[in-house]
Amino acid sequence: MLLGADGYPHPGLAAYAQLTHVLEGKTFVRKTALGANRFVYLFAGRGGTCAVLCGQRDAQLPFPQDPAIRWTDLFGNPLIDSATLPGTMRYAQSALSPEELEKRLVRP
Repeated sequence: MLLGADGYPHPGLAAYAQLTHVLEGKTFVRKTALGANRFVYLFAGRGGTCAVLCGQRDAQLPFPQDPAIRWTDLFGNPLIDSATLPGTMRYAQSALSPEELEKRLVRP
């Protein structure tokens, strides 16, 4: 169901491709609450650590400017500042340990 009725790829295909790319070779570490209806899911393994941040549509998710964290959106586009945040899901990739990445996200 990743193709539209017209036969062209649905935008969900690009989102799914990014999800599989950032999580490939990683295992789930834990889920941490960031407040009401906001969560971070941590994965670690080959290539470092990845945090998947998500929440309700208007959730205020952390976005610390840290040289050790590379931010991307749902489709893999780089996020430079909070003004570029579309929607409510984003990825934080890093060579930091899951514990250190979590600490920087929970207490930016």
